[in-house]
Amino acid sequence: MCSLEVPDLEQSIRAAYPEEDVVLWLVNPQDGAERTAGFLAGAGVELPALLDTGGALYRSYPRAEAQGFAPYPVHVVIGPDGVIRYLAFQYDAVALRAAIDDLLDAGR
Repeated sequence: MCSLEVPDLEQSIRAAYPEEDVVLWLVNPQDGAERTAGFLAGAGVELPALLDTGGALYRSYPRAEAQGFAPYPVHVVIGPDGVIRYLAFQYDAVALRAAIDDLLDAGR
């Protein structure tokens, strides 16, 4: 997990939608439960984290850097209908919030 990105996800994304129907999950494709929990506690992050032991989920999204782990995280926004509405392999808080806003606006 990225020590800069994860706290920013909580501050820039999660905090922007305190009353909205937005669920934010972290998925760690490399570290075990103890290391992940220690990282989150040390960073003061309270977002829930899932473990992708072995990286099967992480690798299921095709990208140019198909060999091994890409140096970037995968960001996925899924609509209430279960359809992926946004997929990116780098952190762009503005684009991520725009995708969430589009979904929320469409549901109103």
